[in-house]
Amino acid sequence: MKYNFIDLEKLKDIKIACITLDLEQDHGGLLKEPSHEAFLLADELINYLKERSIPLTCFVQGSLFETHPEIVEDFSSQLNMEFELHTYSHPELGEINHKCEIKKGKAAFYNFFGDYPQGYRSQAGIFNQELFLSLSFDGFKFDSSIIPSLRPGFYNGLNLPSIPHHLSDFNLNEFPITTFSKFLKIPVSLSYLKLLGRPYIALLNISKLPNFVNFSFHLHDLKNLNSSKKIQFNKISPLYGPILKRTYKNNNGMEILDKFINILLKRDYNFLKLEDFYNMLVLK
Repeated sequence: MKYNFIDLEKLKDIKIACITLDLEQDHGGLLKEPSHEAFLLADELINYLKERSIPLTCFVQGSLFETHPEIVEDFSSQLNMEFELHTYSHPELGEINHKCEIKKGKAAFYNFFGDYPQGYRSQAGIFNQELFLSLSFDGFKFDSSIIPSLRPGFYNGLNLPSIPHHLSDFNLNEFPITTFSKFLKIPVSLSYLKLLGRPYIALLNISKLPNFVNFSFHLHDLKNLNSSKKIQFNKISPLYGPILKRTYKNNNGMEILDKFINILLKRDYNFLKLEDFYNMLVLK
């Protein structure tokens, strides 16, 4: 896959953080039946971000525009935010048809907003040629699917840059999830902060972060849910079962999110939506 680094000269003297939420059914496709218990946490998150005047980029599972429009309306009416697309159905990992997910999701997005999304995020860091070809064909401006780390059975982005870059074969800008460094490629996301706990948070607190931070999380990362008990662990690799149990057992997601936001605030990061960051880079 060919890529070119984006000229980040405009970031030379400023620090930018984009807080991005994947708004989806609980635990992606890990439950036998869809659950949306985490939507009950939306007001707490909205109030938190409003108090700190932090904008939000929300990648929405497309089917929610049809089944749960009220959750999208709740966010849009109260926050400085943008909405982008996060698949249509969030299918099980072995059943992903990127072209179909993008087409159906884009249609649901348009029916709700009367406009098309500019950005996209696939599920679980899964990307391939079909994904980028479909995004390019359907007129998307940027993608934020790549996690430049390794998760066996899901993705391997170790050979890809962890800073924004242009996918030249597809005329698409890629904004990867930030990793700790180009050498220690641990994602900077709420699930990893919960999994690795205090040592990782302490490391982030004393280490230099890149000038651009793309931080991701889900509503179900914020607190332990009853739906967590319904995860089909028998369908999950023995490698990941204990990891998921440890991650979702942690009930301090909001507290950990607050700690990370405070790290960024103390370092004078400017908080932007991803679309604003995109426009800053491409507009002269």
